[in-house]
Amino acid sequence: NTRTSFLPARRFLGARLLVLLMPALVGITVVEFALSYRLAQRTIDEAYDRSLQGAVQALSLATRYDETGFSVDKPFKLLSYVQSNARGTVFFHVRTSDGLMEAGFADLVFPWPNNVAMDDVMLDEGLYFDQHLRMAAMRRELAPAKGDQAALFVELLVAEDLAPRLDYLRSFALQTALRDGLLLLITSLILLWMIRNGLAPLKDWSR
Repeated sequence: NTRTSFLPARRFLGARLLVLLMPALVGITVVEFALSYRLAQRTIDEAYDRSLQGAVQALSLATRYDETGFSVDKPFKLLSYVQSNARGTVFFHVRTSDGLMEAGFADLVFPWPNNVAMDDVMLDEGLYFDQHLRMAAMRRELAPAKGDQAALFVELLVAEDLAPRLDYLRSFALQTALRDGLLLLITSLILLWMIRNGLAPLKDWSR
């Protein structure tokens, strides 16, 4: 009777240990996935944002203002280079404060705050038709105020479609989920083997 009653008792104890341990194991896997996803999202956003900031600063360097007037030197060539790195659609908009000079996509606007520090790059998101964009913008002074004449400055805006970075993030999430799922399966099998072998001495003790 002792021998026949031992096997169901051991199976019950093993199943009970699995019920207690598996939720903790799954919870750890979920937390690890969430942390990895958040870290990847922050890293990807920082990398793309740095590229945008560099693009608007490069666009600023491509602008000139002298006695002949205001000009933008080869903006489309510059933006095509940025677009090749971003792997998505890139837009730009350049406009002087007096409205006499404007280049790029005129419908592309940036939500400028009331007080804007010159030469500071600001980041924001917006919609351009049906595209969700990440935008970088800055203002640069061209000529100081003189008497009744207000200071002249230029607004520079570079924006890129968010689709490529979102696709990259989704690909990372899928790969991470597959990796964590495989690790969870392997860990579960190891845990099952450890429970079965760990309870084996109970057979001798029951005898």
